[in-house]
Amino acid sequence: MNTQDEYSSDLGKKLDFWLSHSKYWPYTHWITGTASVALSALSAAKILEEPYQSIVFVTTTITIGFLGFANPGRLSRRYVRAYVILDPDLRDYRAGLMDAKTLTQVHRQAEWILHGTGENLTPVTT
Repeated sequence: MNTQDEYSSDLGKKLDFWLSHSKYWPYTHWITGTASVALSALSAAKILEEPYQSIVFVTTTITIGFLGFANPGRLSRRYVRAYVILDPDLRDYRAGLMDAKTLTQVHRQAEWILHGTGENLTPVTT
């Protein structure tokens, strides 16, 4: 396999990874959010004896903290945005409609968006 084929293959694997993570984070958000609501309701009802009541309070705090700090919805959107930016240009590259230098610029832009440093970048034009 030549270098261009390897580059294309590596980017294809990266796109598959991004797509799978764009689907993973909404599930994580839904499961953690549902658990937070259920634990919060259980905490408010105060129907458990100690030490179980304290365990529920702490677990509620941890799950709500995870939602606030990890922000799985935002992570999912970043993976989707990075995928949407890179996928069509990788297809163009494989079809011979784009050169490797331009694809590398698009790849960098997608990485910047994914890692939160390129929210307001303008698309690379060919």
